Amino acid sequence: MKNLTTYLLAIAFVFSSTAFAHVQLKESKPTDNAMLSSSPQSLSLTFSSDVRLVKVMLAGPQGKKVDFGFKPVNAASDSFSWDLPQLSAGNYKVDMIFFGQDGHKMTETLNFMVH
Repeated sequence: MKNLTTYLLAIAFVFSSTAFAHVQLKESKPTDNAMLSSSPQSLSLTFSSDVRLVKVMLAGPQGKKVDFGFKPVNAASDSFSWDLPQLSAGNYKVDMIFFGQDGHKMTETLNFMVH
């Protein structure tokens, strides 16, 4: 019985640590699939826990890269924000790569439209 209890506790620990290991994008501004009447002034990302962002790329109409000053940082945080240049009407895509505290590499994409 003692071995069974130890075994069950070990399994519970593995599954609970796996469940909490992955960080998620909790909030973004603009939000995913937002339809905006004017150019957003900033891009803000909030995660469910601290991450290290290694890539955030904003692409506009025809996939043209929009430079907004992103630089990878070594310090982990759960929120990031950048001022954006004036964006013309069109569809935009934000691709990001980040690492959680456990070193797990994750990706996220969000899209928005400026009318």
